[in-house]
Amino acid sequence: MTEDHIFPQGMTPPGARIISNYLKESEKGRRKVPRSTRLAQNGLKKKTLCSRCNNNLLGAKLDPSLIAFCNEIDVHVRNKYLLPNQYFNLEGVKLNKVIRAVVGHLLAYDDSPKVRSPFLKVLRRYFWGQIKVFPTGYDVLFWLYPNNEQAVFRDIFIVDWAKVESMLWVSAYKAYPVGFAICQNSGGYKYPVQGFINLSSVLNDNEDQGYKIRISLNGLVPLRWPEAPASNGAILSSGNPGVQVNPYVKRISYPY
Repeated sequence: MTEDHIFPQGMTPPGARIISNYLKESEKGRRKVPRSTRLAQNGLKKKTLCSRCNNNLLGAKLDPSLIAFCNEIDVHVRNKYLLPNQYFNLEGVKLNKVIRAVVGHLLAYDDSPKVRSPFLKVLRRYFWGQIKVFPTGYDVLFWLYPNNEQAVFRDIFIVDWAKVESMLWVSAYKAYPVGFAICQNSGGYKYPVQGFINLSSVLNDNEDQGYKIRISLNGLVPLRWPEAPASNGAILSSGNPGVQVNPYVKRISYPY
């Protein structure tokens, strides 16, 4: 297995990072308890992908499109006060490659792959190119995420108590300046927040097709979506804990 940067180096400035587990499973009965927080150089890395998937698919083919997409959004976000309108347009975005890259990094986050998981079977088939679009009932969400905290959450279940028969199965990937989520929508779950762009209907088998996207600077998705429950809902997590990655800032104590 080779070591994959869960957040590509082109999206992560060099330096130390504080990695914190989030929504982790119960530690009862475990002989070895993992640390909740640790320090890492140059971001979160996992040794979970073969060289073909890591180097040929992600590194050489898919990650350049994801990095270029994030860099172009970064230019507009940093200069938002110079924009005449509260939105900006991107042209020539290779969304099919961008989403495949995100799916690849979500799969790389898994320390122990759940081979029989129907959700992961869909992700694997999409990443390998065995299917070109997601099945009916899947949503591929994208939103503006102007925050330095990076996060990955796998297999979160969001429940709305007002409609208990509906449940949203979410795997999310958030890194400045964008957030992505692959959702399996069961029972017609209604997203309670605005600011999402649903890409499900535009994905196809033409990887090099360029798209035009309009992104609004208003109505941002809450920072803690999807890991924090709404006022009338709940969050159920699987045995795969989420992780949050923040820049390390050395604290200096003063004698006064």
